[in-house]
Amino acid sequence: MLSRRTIAFLFAAMFLLHACKDEVQSFDHARDIIIGEVLEKDSVSTAIRAFMLRDPLKRGDRVAPLGYPEKTITIDRRVWFCWVDQDYHADFAHSTQFIFLSVQKGALRVESQSWSPVLNDTIILWRDSADPEYDSAIIFQQSR
Repeated sequence: MLSRRTIAFLFAAMFLLHACKDEVQSFDHARDIIIGEVLEKDSVSTAIRAFMLRDPLKRGDRVAPLGYPEKTITIDRRVWFCWVDQDYHADFAHSTQFIFLSVQKGALRVESQSWSPVLNDTIILWRDSADPEYDSAIIFQQSR
């Protein structure tokens, strides 16, 4: 017969194993989830390009669509951030998505938007293809 202490230890170990399974700690893991769960499942008829930050956003960071500070999303926990430009040839308002993937739980949140993302009120992400970090941030591209 197992002692209470052993049972408690086994229960705690099983809980930790389950909790760790849902964590998304690496860029590669986060990228694979976003591609598999969102990008490859959405059927779109336009040329799409998805960009992703190399490090998760942290609590207190803010993301807003360019020109719409009133639509700011304040981050309340560590999340991976991806922006999907659903017509990357367009230089006007068009369908885009902000994708947030929780580091801790692996939960996805997809927000429909119309413009490029602005980080913390000052940094316009992935707007200029001449930026040296532009190409390295692309995680998915599809031409139709």
